[in-house]
Amino acid sequence: MLRCGEVCGTHIISSMHSRSENLLGALATGCFDLQGGAMTRAVGLDRSELEVLLAIYTRPGSTVGGVAPVAALSHSGAVRVVDRLAGSRYVERQVGVDKRTVTLLCTRKGSIASRAALSARASALKDLLSSLDPRAQSAMAGICERLLAAMPRERTDAHRICRFCEHAMCRDQVCPVGSAVK
Repeated sequence: MLRCGEVCGTHIISSMHSRSENLLGALATGCFDLQGGAMTRAVGLDRSELEVLLAIYTRPGSTVGGVAPVAALSHSGAVRVVDRLAGSRYVERQVGVDKRTVTLLCTRKGSIASRAALSARASALKDLLSSLDPRAQSAMAGICERLLAAMPRERTDAHRICRFCEHAMCRDQVCPVGSAVK
């Protein structure tokens, strides 16, 4: 382990503050890869397809314009992903209430795949958390709540941050992300 003032590659570790930032960044990247890999392997979709599918699953009746920012795609990119998902029978399009818009819904196949992806995510993260004792897990949950509450600036940010969440987990408790933008 490097100590303050030691060289890491070409960078000097200058303080515990920068170490905390570095560790947080590494943890975020590792968790993103861990859960994303588990979910994509579970359902056989690429990351963009998975993000769009879960956006539709968690917000039935969304439009392409609604899922595009959640999946960090352009409108045309989201259209192409929805086309692939519809062609594979994961989602279906329906005429909106106003007869001008098209809404998106998961098919049975899409709902099953979404639940499988979320289950794989939960399993991977549970395995990771098992390396901590219950007290450390509780402390980490408190820290995560504070950091998550500081992240979103608007509702779209909240939807993007929570795009892989199991939303039922926050229904009985206050969601730190959603509460931050209300």
